Amino acid sequence: MTQIREYILGIVAAAILCSIVLQLTKNKSANGTIIKTACGIVMTICIFSPLLQFKLDAFSLQDLNAFEKGEQYITEGYGTSMERIRQVIKQRSEAYILQEASYYDCALNISVTISDDDSPKPVGVSVQGNVSPAIKQKLQSIIERDLGIPMELQVWS
Repeated sequence: MTQIREYILGIVAAAILCSIVLQLTKNKSANGTIIKTACGIVMTICIFSPLLQFKLDAFSLQDLNAFEKGEQYITEGYGTSMERIRQVIKQRSEAYILQEASYYDCALNISVTISDDDSPKPVGVSVQGNVSPAIKQKLQSIIERDLGIPMELQVWS
């Protein structure tokens, strides 16, 4: 706050000084344009003097550190959100299979494997429980058709 006050007082003092000089030399000098130019230069220096004291190196390093931290936070946030998406897809896929199995009065233990790429999807399933071959075949085709898990990647035990 003190620096702002000093800055404003410096501009006001320079303006008053230039005004006095211009009033005193208004009618007495043939070099009025030189004095006006000098006053303009003094005012310009007073106005832009904080920029001359600005330390660009420190500012650039702070920006660089902030940029790197921002990238780090984005990467961490992306990783966390992708992990949460994988969890939701796994839970919903397992719930779907259990729901379909419940229509046939089957009690199963389901574990769905989710891909690790940028578009997570079910890629495998492990099914434990006693089911007849006919119901197993129906559930296998449902899993393949609705979840896209081929029968080769369905492990039944």
